[in-house]
Amino acid sequence: MAPFEDAQGYVISSDYGQPVHAFLRQTLARADSTLAEAVPLLHGGSVKPDNAAALFAMLDIDGGLIGSAALEAGSLLSIYHAVP
Repeated sequence: MAPFEDAQGYVISSDYGQPVHAFLRQTLARADSTLAEAVPLLHGGSVKPDNAAALFAMLDIDGGLIGSAALEAGSLLSIYHAVP
């Protein structure tokens, strides 16, 4: 369940991303449960057309930061359509 590296950096798989985001949400909840529900948690790794749907389907991942995939209209459109 560790991230794997591609030519542009680290890409976190969905089975690794959810536990990390759940940990962050639980940590916030210990301080303030209302805050934990209100704060959006964004995936800061490489969101790409091939992993966007899996990442955005995770319970504790509320969105993502899109990097180089946004430079190509087709890739960005694929990511857009992956948002539930």
